[in-house]
Amino acid sequence: MKRVGVEKSVWWFKVNNVYVKTIRLKTYGPNALFDISGEIAKAVEESGIRKGVVVVFSHGSTGSLVRLKDGFEEKFRKALWDLIPIDGWEHPGNAYAHLRSTLTSTKIVIPVVDGKPVIGESRVYFVENQCYVARDRRITLAVHGEK
Repeated sequence: MKRVGVEKSVWWFKVNNVYVKTIRLKTYGPNALFDISGEIAKAVEESGIRKGVVVVFSHGSTGSLVRLKDGFEEKFRKALWDLIPIDGWEHPGNAYAHLRSTLTSTKIVIPVVDGKPVIGESRVYFVENQCYVARDRRITLAVHGEK
């Protein structure tokens, strides 16, 4: 990486090694979890990046991404359901899905070390927050770093 400028104590870097891949999922709800850890590892391997980060971004405003320890999936689903129920909102329609997405996140940044994403004993999941609606979803993976 090369330093290309400094402005008000902000460092700007030019990154030459960037690999971008979009994956597609056919999902269903409510609160369904789709494990995308394998797709993330595959993208990192395909990129050839040995040291850097992978940015995982979910398109749309009602899906989200979470990193959960193995075995915690059902507890997470129940907690999300309890925190943000489907009905009772002033906004008609799918306010719950937007709120669940906001509470979780539409992006995750994962370190890449020795050519592998570092997630420990966790898995990365796409969360379908829409209730009872099958959706075509897109997730973009951008791997940045050194080869």
